[in-house]
This record gives sequence, structure tokens and C-alpha cells, in this order.
Amino acid sequence: MQEFSTIWHAWLTMFNFMVSGFEFGIFYDCHNPEAAICLVVLYMFVVAVIFLNLLVGIMTDSWSKVRDLLANTALDSLCDQCLHCTRLTH
Repeated sequence: MQEFSTIWHAWLTMFNFMVSGFEFGIFYDCHNPEAAICLVVLYMFVVAVIFLNLLVGIMTDSWSKVRDLLANTALDSLCDQCLHCTRLTH
């Protein structure tokens, strides 16, 4: 198997699988095709979990920034209203 003959080829092949998909036919030429297919499926699952975790982290960070901004804006608005009411009563 030329695709997995060296570490460099293996990395490039796995990156190509991750980015553009792959054909299972490439694994039927190896010594243990069942194990090869299981390892690729495991690899794809782990990559998907890592990417989803990254997405959740980015969304959580963005939501935290927006929530802090809204909290500060709401607090500023509340303070402005209190000052306005205080000026009207005095």
C-alpha cells in the first residue's frame, strides 16, 4: 500500500480522508482489512468529536462575550434611568 508506506504518506492520506472523504476499497488490499477499516472509522469518530468540542468551545466563548456585553449595557441603561429619575425628583 503506497498510501501508508511511510509516516509522511500515512499523515497525508489521513488528512485527505478527513478533508475530502475516502473509499474503503483502499483498505481491502492490506493484510487485515477489518482492522484497517475499524481504525479509520475510529479515527473519523475521534476527529468529529474533537471538532465538535472545538465548535462548542468557540460558541461558549462567543456567548460569554455577548452576555457580558449585554449585562454591561443593561447595567449602564439601568444606571442612566436611575440618574434620570433622581434628577426629576430633585
